[in-house]
Amino acid sequence: MNKLSSTPGRWIANFRSWLSVPWMAGVITGLFAAYFAVFSDQVVEAPFLVAAENGHIADAILAGRGFADPFGVPSGPTAWMPPAFPYLLALLKAATGDDVQSLVRLLWCLRLATVFVTCLIVLDAGDKLNRWLPATVILCGGLGFHGRELFEEHSESWFYLAVANGVWLAECYGRRVLMTWSRAIVVGAVAAVAALCHPILGAVGIALRLYGTCLERDTQSVSDTRTDQKTKLLHLSLYLLAAIVIILPWTIRNRYVLGAWMPIKSNAAFEVWQSQCLDNDGLLDNLTLASHPYSAPDGLRLRFLNAGEVSFQDWAWQESWQSIQANPAGWLQRVGHRFVAACLLYQPTHVRGEPQPALLAIKRVVSSLPFLACFFLIVFVRHWNSTTLPLLVNYCVYLTPFILISYVDRYALPLLTVKLLLVLSAVHTILAGDLRSAANANRSASFHRRPAG
Repeated sequence: MNKLSSTPGRWIANFRSWLSVPWMAGVITGLFAAYFAVFSDQVVEAPFLVAAENGHIADAILAGRGFADPFGVPSGPTAWMPPAFPYLLALLKAATGDDVQSLVRLLWCLRLATVFVTCLIVLDAGDKLNRWLPATVILCGGLGFHGRELFEEHSESWFYLAVANGVWLAECYGRRVLMTWSRAIVVGAVAAVAALCHPILGAVGIALRLYGTCLERDTQSVSDTRTDQKTKLLHLSLYLLAAIVIILPWTIRNRYVLGAWMPIKSNAAFEVWQSQCLDNDGLLDNLTLASHPYSAPDGLRLRFLNAGEVSFQDWAWQESWQSIQANPAGWLQRVGHRFVAACLLYQPTHVRGEPQPALLAIKRVVSSLPFLACFFLIVFVRHWNSTTLPLLVNYCVYLTPFILISYVDRYALPLLTVKLLLVLSAVHTILAGDLRSAANANRSASFHRRPAG
């Protein structure tokens, strides 16, 4: 008995039981934070850590001009960016007395909290699947791949990752508990707040709820199916009503102040114009971004100031639509380039210079793993667990607008947690041997396949 209790297997089991998920998440977050704090020269020293337009709008809010002036010069009220992050920045600047170093440290702590939650989600999934070691390896690989975006780059991508994590956790909560009218309202409110942070993340939340209402397999008896469907539709109605009530005031504000219906943000037409008329391959790079109104005071910014925000967007949409009509094949080619860049072949923006060939090759291999995991799960997996299809819905709904409209590599960072969970799900399936035979794979009329409970 004593010998058995001291075997290496028992030691590993005891060590694993001591390593709780929060403890492991904290250690991994701390190690990455320490690495970038020691070896990075951009963590605290940068004078302007926040995303450009958001920061200027926050300054306008603090100065009493309201939600205005996205490019740092007087231009009046705006809807160029979604409202949540600028208001959060204004609150943080007010709390720190607009001291740059204090704001930098506070934002650094919020980034660490975002990474910590990502670690919790992935490690918890690995623990439930009894695949904690693959989950740890996948998590560390993902954080290493996106380390610069998470810890260094002075953009709002980390904030969108935090919002994406919130949307996913809200949906997991909505699927795991008995949904009531009050819980439906709460989950709908989360989706609405997500939309005010990032419209596509709001769409992801709505898509996941529609899946949970309409497509997820019922566990009720046949006699209760009709009542259950009525209850689900009632909860979905309350969910959508809560979302509309929260978003509608901002939409009305845009209509009243700007004179046009803009549900959340106004620059979608400009995003289309950038990739369709300004860039030659449909992928935003440093040359394209250098022509942005924020970066080009004598170019597009001057046009924006002279025309006004609404007229500027109308011009961008007309130019884009004329370009698409004149050359539909060119638009499809750009869509193809964006699909490859978003799903298969990592394309750097070259803001810091082109990476070394070996590093670029590694990044391209790693970046293709989530899409390959999706393909593997769809084609070769015999039984899906309860989160596989929601993960696929999340992945597709988030990336599709960027593939159709405009894409740069940092746009994909909010999908980090979902990508890691997809890779973990594929690895778990391989290790469990839950694969369909080649004959069944070839006959994958998967319309008839439903996710296993």
